[in-house]
Amino acid sequence: MFIIMTGMFVAFFFILGFLPSDITFSKALKIAGASNKLNILDFSMNTKSRYTFGAELRVVCF
Repeated sequence: MFIIMTGMFVAFFFILGFLPSDITFSKALKIAGASNKLNILDFSMNTKSRYTFGAELRVVCF
């Protein structure tokens, strides 16, 4: 577990180091949010969409 967490922290700071100097972390989050990249969980019960929380519940039941 320690190795995984260390790798995640190293990767996070490695990525932060490669951000352009005029883009801060908060600006990067705003850009990602405007591009809909921060929508991690979808709680809709849409049966047409494959990656929703409702679809995950159906899979877990079976």
